[in-house]
Amino acid sequence: MFEYYESDRIIGEYNEEVRNSSLKLKKIISLPLVLSIILVTGILVSINDVDVILITAFLGGTIIIILALVFFLSHNIYSSKLTLTKLFPLIYDKVNQDLSLDLKYQAKVKVDNKFVKAGGLFPASSRVYLYRLLGGKTEEGNDFKIIDCSLITGGGQYQQTHLNGIYLYAKVNSNQTLQVRSNGRPQVKGTKYRKLEEITDLKVYLPETANLSGQDRVVIQKLREVKASLQAKLIYLSINEGIIHLAYTNKPKYRQISFLNKVKLNEVYNAFINELKLIDELVNIFNY
Repeated sequence: MFEYYESDRIIGEYNEEVRNSSLKLKKIISLPLVLSIILVTGILVSINDVDVILITAFLGGTIIIILALVFFLSHNIYSSKLTLTKLFPLIYDKVNQDLSLDLKYQAKVKVDNKFVKAGGLFPASSRVYLYRLLGGKTEEGNDFKIIDCSLITGGGQYQQTHLNGIYLYAKVNSNQTLQVRSNGRPQVKGTKYRKLEEITDLKVYLPETANLSGQDRVVIQKLREVKASLQAKLIYLSINEGIIHLAYTNKPKYRQISFLNKVKLNEVYNAFINELKLIDELVNIFNY
C-alpha cells in the first residue's frame, strides 16, 4: 500500500495533470464552439428559405452538439488516457518495489489475437482492443499475462462484444483439456467437445472421448469460488496444451480515474495485487 508520504505527491501531480489537460482541450474547443453558435444563429435569423433553415439547423446543430460534448467531457477524455499511461506505471512500480518483482506494463498497444485463438474461449476472429497489458512472473515464479481488453467481432450494427474485462493466462503443469464457462460454447478448431448435463450452475465442456476427472472437479470448484470472490457476472476458463486461460467481466474496471485520492490509489493497488494472487491460486491447483 501507499503511505501518505508516497501518495501525496502522486495524487497532487496526477490531479493537476488531468486538470491542466482538460483546460487545454477546453481552450482549443471553445473558439470553434462559439463561432459555430454565432454562424448558425446568424443563418437561421437572416434566411427565409425553409430548406436552408432545416439543413443549417441539422448540420449546424450536430456540429455544436459534438463540440459541446467534447468541451464538457474534456475532463473524462484526458483522465482515461492519463490513468492508463501516467498513473498505472507508477502503481506497478510500487508493486514491483514491494514484492521484488520485475513486471512489465504497457498501455494502449496493439496486440494480435493469438491468445484468443489459443484459449478457444471466444471467436478466433475477435479483434483485441487493449487498455492494459501486464506480463512477468508472480511472487511464486509463475509466468503470466494479464490483459484488460475488449474482444470484438463484426462492425457497425453487427458489432458484438464478447468480453469487456480481464483476460489472463499462465503456464500450468497439466495435460487436461477442459472448458468451464458462464455461457456460449468452445471456440476450438480440431477438438470436438461435449457438454456435461449434470453440472448446471456453469457450462462444463470436455473432449468427446474424455471423462470428468477428480482434477477437473477441483478446477470447476475453484472457478465457482473465483466467480463468487470477484462477483463476476460472466466468467470463462479453459485449459489447453498446458496453459490455463481465465476471462471475466470485472467491476469496477479502473480504466478511468477522473479524481484521485488516497483511498482510490490504494484500491487500484490492491486490485492489481489481487490479480497476481489469482494467477498463483490457479497455477497452484496443479502443483499438488
